[in-house]
Amino acid sequence: MAIRTSSARDVDSLLQQLRSPAALERDAAIARLRVMGTRALHRVLGVIADPASSGEVRVAALRVIDAVDDLKVRRAAMNAARDSDPAVAIAALQVLRPWITHDADTTVLESVTALVTDQTRLPDVRRAALDALSDLPSHLTEPLVHSVAAQLAAAPPLDDAETAGEWLANHQDASLGVLHDLISQAREHGRHEETDPARRAWLTVRSSAHAVLARRNSRIALYDARELFELTDEALPLDLLVSMRAIGDVGCLEALATAWERMAQDQWWREQVQDAARAIVSREKATGRNAVIKRIRTRWPGFLA
Repeated sequence: MAIRTSSARDVDSLLQQLRSPAALERDAAIARLRVMGTRALHRVLGVIADPASSGEVRVAALRVIDAVDDLKVRRAAMNAARDSDPAVAIAALQVLRPWITHDADTTVLESVTALVTDQTRLPDVRRAALDALSDLPSHLTEPLVHSVAAQLAAAPPLDDAETAGEWLANHQDASLGVLHDLISQAREHGRHEETDPARRAWLTVRSSAHAVLARRNSRIALYDARELFELTDEALPLDLLVSMRAIGDVGCLEALATAWERMAQDQWWREQVQDAARAIVSREKATGRNAVIKRIRTRWPGFLA
């Protein structure tokens, strides 16, 4: 966060603006308070901790401190994540998300995990906490995702792929838990279908649901997309490539390389898979020192060329 000299009067004025009922006024105050940096931080944290402040104002204050690397921010966000106002708790979880993978200890991880498993919390808060964990390696989160997602929400039983596709097209704003459940349904139906066209139809539904999640920047089912690339011996729907480009992480690269190797006869598909992998490497800023990149360059020397 940039630091700029500012007077107490400036901070007072902006905190007053932060309490405005007009969204544009609050957004302007958020932007200016971010620029003020540490000179305004103590006062902003005071607003977040003040029970007399409305939930709307506290959410705005949490947006000010999002991405600020300061232990006081971590403590304030952890406290706010336990707030009874779901909007405040969800905004606090957004602040905590980067700390989960970069914290020196497991305090934030344990706090967020406790929210996921707390059945007294509202489903929207638990979903937000579950999604905050999605930046962790999937082998750590997959058991939790499976055990909790069913508690949070479920898509309606959908017995044929055409009906499922129509339902998804009309429910693009479904909750993350519902979309995860739809993917699980599509995976199970696909496994039990006896014909290739029927299996492919369910794969299309599954892929479309992944694209919806990717547009919302959710990695809640990224493990499933990675599995599809690991196991495929055919070109997958383009929605899966779009999803990988948008939210795939370094842990997905070996699955992409496996799919690329298996499809030697389809040059166009191989090029699309390589493009998706390069997009991940660029977005995640992975270098040749990364262990995954080293393994790929040894086993699949032409993949990231």
